[in-house]
Amino acid sequence: MASAASINRPAKPSGDERPSGSVVAGRYRLDAPLGSGGMGTVYRAKDLATGKDVAVKLLRRELSTIPEAASRFRREGELLQSFTHPGIVRVETFGALEDGTLFLAMELLEGETLGQLMRRRGALDPLEVGPILTGACAPLASA
Repeated sequence: MASAASINRPAKPSGDERPSGSVVAGRYRLDAPLGSGGMGTVYRAKDLATGKDVAVKLLRRELSTIPEAASRFRREGELLQSFTHPGIVRVETFGALEDGTLFLAMELLEGETLGQLMRRRGALDPLEVGPILTGACAPLASA
């Protein structure tokens, strides 16, 4: 299942970018932006405590100060942390950085998104779509 960790949009400058090598939450070294959207940016990062590659999602700073947006982001972290299905991205931790920016640290998913596959190959054969839909339905049913 696709996740924030496998965004297929290139990162767009927003003024919230963190330079490669920055360490956030005292633990995650940001290596490169994976993608960006209206809510924030997702980075490939290294968990310095475990040595694992992870994805770190940073909510845009101005959204972190809006109570409704901050509440929604925290709820996303709480919900994702509570799910145990292997088809749902695993959240390691979430919280606020020193400057108030909210973050999620989650497993890094490698591979091609459905959108990337369709742009590369065009329309999929119905026999190919069945297993993809089945694979997406199990995590949704679990949630």
